[in-house]
Amino acid sequence: MTPTAACSISGTTTIQNQGDATAFASCTGTFSGSIAVATGTTEDINIPGIRVLAGNLVASNNANLKQIGASDMEQLNGDLQLDTLQRLNAVTFPKLKKVNAVKWNALPNLGQIGFSASVEQANTLDIQNTGLKSLDGINIQMAKTIKVYNNDYITEIKMQLGNVSDLLDLSNNNKAVVVELPNLIWANNLNFRACGSVSLPSLEKLNGSFGLRNSGMESFAAPNLTEVGNALAIIGNDQLSNISLPLVTKVSDDLRFANNSALLEVDGLPSLKSVGGAFDISGNMTK
Repeated sequence: MTPTAACSISGTTTIQNQGDATAFASCTGTFSGSIAVATGTTEDINIPGIRVLAGNLVASNNANLKQIGASDMEQLNGDLQLDTLQRLNAVTFPKLKKVNAVKWNALPNLGQIGFSASVEQANTLDIQNTGLKSLDGINIQMAKTIKVYNNDYITEIKMQLGNVSDLLDLSNNNKAVVVELPNLIWANNLNFRACGSVSLPSLEKLNGSFGLRNSGMESFAAPNLTEVGNALAIIGNDQLSNISLPLVTKVSDDLRFANNSALLEVDGLPSLKSVGGAFDISGNMTK
């Protein structure tokens, strides 16, 4: 299927080469369908013209594709899905500001994100097994789900995120990764595993659970957090010697501190009044 001047196509248009991509240049408004890059494509792909893509943009299972982008695209109403692209080293969307979902997996040679205008709206981020060093270019203020897993080279995760309605899970990335979420006020579930540091200065309330596991930080604080709607688990953080949750009054489910070998005193919950589930604190504590 090839694009038409009307830009109105149902289903998916498949790009075999850059010539197919260039054919979109006349579609300078909204393209109604989805676009897929063929698995046998060997050329760099830049899609011109389209400002709004109503469907998905997908490239997967291609061992030769090195670059993909859309020079004029400002909004992607579907998913930007890149999966198992071993040689991909550039993702270039200089005008993109809004996307429904970023779903990237198995992109070992992708070191940076080419979102020059900075993506400010996205419902879902799912970024796994890439060569990314940071999430620069993604600076969303709210999301439903954020999952960033197994990105060995990522050294920082910073964004102006204000709330997460389902889950934020940052797990098993670079062990020294610096996580800074200065504007995060409310979330449902938060999980941090194998992080170098986590900063949540504005967090006030969690409707769900909080987990801090197997991380290398020496201290953790959430100075404005007042309530945990489900479980609170701080487990297996070998260097952690100080926890400060001064305003937390209630944990509605389990509270678990375990295997934090440097944590000798648990005195960081002075306002805690109730725990709805199991109360389990174990380790080398003297107080």
